[in-house]
Amino acid sequence: MDSMASLILIVLSLVNSQVNKYAGFDQIEDVFYSRKNYKRPELQLLPHRNFEEEVNLLDTFFTGGCDV
Repeated sequence: MDSMASLILIVLSLVNSQVNKYAGFDQIEDVFYSRKNYKRPELQLLPHRNFEEEVNLLDTFFTGGCDV
């Protein structure tokens, strides 16, 4: 199922907290994210049904905008 390949945004908060806990990093400097166009986006888990949902989620973690 394609949705298994798209879980990174769903676990971003957990990854961020674990990096802070075990490596001591408290700030993310850069994130590079790309996505594929799914044949059946309606079958994807949120927020992966469309690019706008993904951007909205990323905006909750990062301030200052992005380069698209």
